Amino acid sequence: MGRKTSGSGERTARQGLRYQDRASAALAYRAILDNSLSFVALADDRAGMFDDLVLGIAGQVIGHQYKSSTKPKAIGIRRLLLGTDKAISDCAKSFKSLVNAYPGKHVTLRYVTAHFASVGDKGQFGVKDRDSKDFFRTKDQHPDWTLADWRASIWQPIIDELVDASGICEDDFERFFHRFTIEFGAPPTIDLNFNLDPAARDQVIELARAIGDLVGRDDGKTSWTRQELLDELGCSPESPRVSPRSPSPTRWRGSHGQSWRAAASSNAGMRQCWRQHRSRA
Repeated sequence: MGRKTSGSGERTARQGLRYQDRASAALAYRAILDNSLSFVALADDRAGMFDDLVLGIAGQVIGHQYKSSTKPKAIGIRRLLLGTDKAISDCAKSFKSLVNAYPGKHVTLRYVTAHFASVGDKGQFGVKDRDSKDFFRTKDQHPDWTLADWRASIWQPIIDELVDASGICEDDFERFFHRFTIEFGAPPTIDLNFNLDPAARDQVIELARAIGDLVGRDDGKTSWTRQELLDELGCSPESPRVSPRSPSPTRWRGSHGQSWRAAASSNAGMRQCWRQHRSRA
């Protein structure tokens, strides 16, 4: 049996898990509307554990890992990053892999979890009277701290553990840690992740279905430019075709020959075109 890659595992997971698709769609939708989206990558092995979504926006490449839960619980820094599986190492390797895959781009990682930072582990990682929530709060408050800054702070013991467990050199760790964010308390469902009117929410859900379809094809393609994503949802003006890979072409076919490229030139046009697609579904 062949080795299962992170991308193939992600494709299998998405057959039953839709949280990633909705979360990815919410971000992609906003980026399409504000015309900042360059590309999306899904179940891409080059993203390592951050293959839920890689978003290209205006010179940036942002890898996402989503950990949803209907029963959020407290989680500490040791369990999250320094457990038996040494997740900090996987995060660091994912960062380096994306940097190599997208040279010249500003790569960042977002680890989004429904769990919340523990306050019950005071003094358990070498820092007296401080807990995991204190550590992650400090990281949020000082995103530009160098490794020297961290080591000059009370957090030096746990930072040294993280560096050692990461498996990368100190210079690479400093760059990685600058661009690595952990976001706690994500909603258990993505529908109300940010304020949307009902029509916009329906559009995000439709886009989520399309993203799920793209991942589920398992045809070797893992990245789509903005225009390719729009083409998956409609037709280009030059050729009113629908990709033969699409499992349900009529659902996305444009009406009255209107192109996504033209409609997406403004927010109002985008929404109007999307409503026309929905009316023909």
